[in-house]
Amino acid sequence: LCDEGYLACGDGQCVKKDLFCDEKPDCLDGSDENLCVPRTDPNRAEVCDPEICRLPDCFCSPTSTKIPGALAASDTPQMVMITFDDAVNSNNFDIYQRLFN
Repeated sequence: LCDEGYLACGDGQCVKKDLFCDEKPDCLDGSDENLCVPRTDPNRAEVCDPEICRLPDCFCSPTSTKIPGALAASDTPQMVMITFDDAVNSNNFDIYQRLFN
């Protein structure tokens, strides 16, 4: 129906694949923003192939719970990253002080 790199809207209009699920309706009928969840998003990442994806460069975990190297959860190093999108200031300093002390 559509050329390569394009997808059909509900009404048959062809729109660039990259415009689907970008939080802006580009199809005249708005169908490019329907069903935009990870399983149906046409721009989602490809399914990880454990035969191609290998440590140390890549690791597949279909359930997101498999630990590489068969380590026990208690022996697995963890990293927690905290980011701030605004300044730490006098309005929120006490909260962060309680949180990190």
